[in-house]
Amino acid sequence: MTDTPLPWRRYEELRPDDLHALVSAHPIAYWPLGLLEHHGWALPVGYDGLKADHICQRLASRTGGAILPTMWWGGGGGHGDFRWTHYQPDQATTAILDATVRQLFTSGFRVVVLLAGHYPWQSLLNERVPVLAAEHPDGLLLAGTELTIGGDLGLQGDHAALEETSYGLALFPRHIDLSALTSG
Repeated sequence: MTDTPLPWRRYEELRPDDLHALVSAHPIAYWPLGLLEHHGWALPVGYDGLKADHICQRLASRTGGAILPTMWWGGGGGHGDFRWTHYQPDQATTAILDATVRQLFTSGFRVVVLLAGHYPWQSLLNERVPVLAAEHPDGLLLAGTELTIGGDLGLQGDHAALEETSYGLALFPRHIDLSALTSG
């Protein structure tokens, strides 16, 4: 690993020739998987995707590669009754995930990192990643949340509580409003 940041770019901002050159030099795709979900009054509704995207940026600065636009459409988590939460059917999320991963490998990426900021993504990833990895034995597919992809850090993961708020304060403090926190 190097201390000098390596070139990474946002997939959607690249012209085709620039994307080809980046993939040729650094064939790593990072795909932040988020969700639009109520996270209390101190955190933004896009918290899960923001967290995943910012972690992908930190990883990509060490490896190079391309960061795809955040996948905002997922489901699960038990907060669907809260206003501003948008859960999608599992079959829709699965279809998008499968098609996109296949297209990334077909386009020349050798490593695909699916970093989920929303913890319930883990069950879908556990189901789909073995299938997708078997289809692309020459590639490397890494998938999970910040709790699982980096090894056991001894964290449990919480929803809009101490751990998630701490990630937000470290990664994007301007989106966190600590004055909106209440006791309990």
